[in-house]
Amino acid sequence: MDIAALSSSLASSKLNSQSNIMVAKKVLDQQEQLGKDAVDLIQKSAPDVGNGNGKLLNLYA
Repeated sequence: MDIAALSSSLASSKLNSQSNIMVAKKVLDQQEQLGKDAVDLIQKSAPDVGNGNGKLLNLYA
């Protein structure tokens, strides 16, 4: 294999790996946002704890 072909092959491989990294980062960012949205939804659905007076069970215990 000559140097030009090898160089071309390596450049293509490097570009492909950079593309894969960018796609993986975008997917991770999206998953992180979905996780934050899920936590927000869970926290909004929890009943108000109040000040604890007259409660038989502390929901955050």
